[in-house]
Amino acid sequence: MGNTQPASAGPKCQMPAQRPERHPVREADYASARAQIERNEPTVILRGAHVGDREAEVLATKLATNTHTKRLGLMCNDIGDAGAIAIFHALTHHPGITWIDFFENFVGTPGARAISDCLLTNSTITTVRLHYNPLGPDGGVALGNALKANKTLTLLDLTGTSLGDAGATGIAEGLRHNTSLVKIYLSCNGIGDDGAREVADALVSNTTLNVLSLHQNSIGPGGARAVANLVRANTPLTSIDLSCNIISASGATLLGEALPLNATLTSLSLRDNDLGVEGACGLAVGIKGNATLRNLELWRTNLGAEGGRIISEAVEMNMTLTGLFVGMSGFDENPVTQNMIRNVEHLAAMDQVDTKPAREIPLSFVP
Repeated sequence: MGNTQPASAGPKCQMPAQRPERHPVREADYASARAQIERNEPTVILRGAHVGDREAEVLATKLATNTHTKRLGLMCNDIGDAGAIAIFHALTHHPGITWIDFFENFVGTPGARAISDCLLTNSTITTVRLHYNPLGPDGGVALGNALKANKTLTLLDLTGTSLGDAGATGIAEGLRHNTSLVKIYLSCNGIGDDGAREVADALVSNTTLNVLSLHQNSIGPGGARAVANLVRANTPLTSIDLSCNIISASGATLLGEALPLNATLTSLSLRDNDLGVEGACGLAVGIKGNATLRNLELWRTNLGAEGGRIISEAVEMNMTLTGLFVGMSGFDENPVTQNMIRNVEHLAAMDQVDTKPAREIPLSFVP
């Protein structure tokens, strides 16, 4: 098999710069959502109905007198700042709302500030998904301010929200003080080494976060060094996603040096990074010395046959790895590589670890 170069890193999943022409509102779906709110139904989902700010403002007036809805989903609509401001203002003192999904709308910085204000007051919301809204750097700063004081939010999804390094720095400031967040998704945000460094440094003292996703940003060796320091710190983090970045062999080596000192991480994704043989050598140190990692993703990392041999030998010395994902990394299907796969399959079958896998997918070798 020939080498497969990783895809170029960087933000490839941002919202479109121009807001597209609106489609007619799907009136039946919109009317159904209004009725659900009026009936105090526990879950209200209005997806892809093309509702905009005017319709969102009407829904907000219904929410102002609603007391029992717990889950509100307004995904894939045309809601902008005015609609978001109205909705989150209505939810500020809502007695029961716990879950909000605003995936793929057009909420910018003013809307993000309204969301921040809501989170500073509301004491029931645990999940907020804002992925693929153009919040911008200032939106990230606003939400970071909310994280400093909020004590109930456990999941925040900011994938594809155009944060950049400045927005990531704002989020990091919030993470330094936050004591409730368990999962945060910062993928597809054009975050470079500076932003990654701020986030990683902030999390060294964080005591609650389990899942950190920095997938598909522009993070190089400098950011990888900060993440390696975070790994050394043995925080509660169990899953780190650095896939589709540009950490290179030196970044992989830094992470490999940190892994033997970590006793909490169970899942690490480095797929779509150009690691090569040098990166394989660095990671091998970590694989040999780590006793908790269950899932390691190395898809499309340009390891080649020699890198495959090095990883194979390291895996033979590891007793906990049960999920190894190496497809399209330039491995030759040689006996050493196949022996590695058999060894990890055996461990998975014997279940020689105490914790459940970070991902419920079987060991795979994708040619």
